[in-house]
Amino acid sequence: SDFLLPITRRVSIRSMENANELAATFMTIQEVGVEHAVLLPRSWLRIAWDVIATALVLYDLIFVPMESVGMRTHAHTESWALSLVCAIFWTLDIFVGSITSYENPDGSVERNRNKVLLRYARTDFPVDLAIVILTWVAMNVQNRQILLLSM
Repeated sequence: SDFLLPITRRVSIRSMENANELAATFMTIQEVGVEHAVLLPRSWLRIAWDVIATALVLYDLIFVPMESVGMRTHAHTESWALSLVCAIFWTLDIFVGSITSYENPDGSVERNRNKVLLRYARTDFPVDLAIVILTWVAMNVQNRQILLLSM
């Protein structure tokens, strides 16, 4: 997988002289090891992840308000299954966010694992954690409602 880069280097894409230097910068996870790799913020994998996240947010924006006022948009089991997919996705998003490198103001990509984790902990982690906790609590409530309705 070429979407992971070593965290030991700080390389400015703008300062690279030629394509060979750029190609040499991209290392696979087998070459650097899992503990020394981070996800690039503009990699195809991160962009795909963000597209899925956007689709799930749009789903929540449309269907959660409808269901909260009593409009049944899906059967209870379908609704629960979609909620489970969302809960699992947002839980995994904490891991993905914690390994996603970031761009510095000078255009270089920060790959230092500790700096990436520290920045994530200070910025997105509190919001991500709140979303995950609320999602799993809502799943628990929804599961209990389905059990009560089936009795």
